Amino acid sequence: MMANKKAACCGFMLMWLLARKLFGKKLSLEQSSFSQQGMEASIKRLLAEKEELAMQLTNSLLEMEEEKAIQCAREKASIEAIEEKRKLYNSQITSLSEKLSEES
Repeated sequence: MMANKKAACCGFMLMWLLARKLFGKKLSLEQSSFSQQGMEASIKRLLAEKEELAMQLTNSLLEMEEEKAIQCAREKASIEAIEEKRKLYNSQITSLSEKLSEES
């Protein structure tokens, strides 16, 4: 009878230890699940930030290209205006030179 009590006591202790271990594992699993949810939320937030930054970068690059195109157009117009003035001045110089030659 004593052996039965001892076996029952050992069985109870073993079940108690297993139940305690199981509770610890469940708690650990819940903590891991909570951590995973937090990480997933962080990943979603970071992906959204990445997309926003990519959009801002794209917009900035487009603005820079537009400004560059405008500047190139201005420079081209300035060069054309300078070339026209050069032609006009050369024509005037030629005309004045011819008049001076005729007067001499």
